[in-house]
Amino acid sequence: MVGPAAKREGVAHLQAVMALSAEYPVCRQYAQTAVDANAQNVQHHCGFGGGRWQNNFNAHFQWCLNVGVDAPRNETDARNHQLAQCVHPSPQNYAHCNDGSCQCGNGSGDQLCASHGGNDPSIGCTQQP
Repeated sequence: MVGPAAKREGVAHLQAVMALSAEYPVCRQYAQTAVDANAQNVQHHCGFGGGRWQNNFNAHFQWCLNVGVDAPRNETDARNHQLAQCVHPSPQNYAHCNDGSCQCGNGSGDQLCASHGGNDPSIGCTQQP
């Protein structure tokens, strides 16, 4: 159980963060965008982790305060790129290989079946739901 002194310290810390965020709107926006992106990460089961992917507004905000002007924009762009690949993945190709397997990925049929005895386009492969 948290005692009254700890609660007061927690409230004081939160008030200090809020006051700072009002003074630094770029970092406030960066931190909120990062937290929102992590919510999408969780919602879509993307599985991203690490400092870039957390729901701690203060951690993102403090990071922003301690880096150069371009870093928050670059980090947001990188986060958005990763998220887009998870939420809207690019379509994959499918190939039926001579060993009887069906391979899928971003390469051509020949590339996908290179280690499976070659590609047999006459058989074809269908995408599974």
